[in-house]
Amino acid sequence: MSLANELADNMYPGDWHIDGNILKKGDFVINDNHILPDRIKSLTGMDCSIFLMDKRVATTVIENGERKIGTTDAQNVVDTVIKLDRRN
Repeated sequence: MSLANELADNMYPGDWHIDGNILKKGDFVINDNHILPDRIKSLTGMDCSIFLMDKRVATTVIENGERKIGTTDAQNVVDTVIKLDRRN
């Protein structure tokens, strides 16, 4: 996750914050903008999703030709990410 944070800081200066149901990094709206997840996938070869609470707001995950915006991830994935975040 440090790669994602470093890329986000380089691409979009400012703090992460929530404005209603919109996730922002500085003045940049993250919702439905897939530049950061696509860049992370291009560097790592792994899918990437950015969540606001438990819903995807930007992602490389595609199903039936559509990005899976507004969906949740498997509970074991959510639990693992939260556990890792608490260690940092």
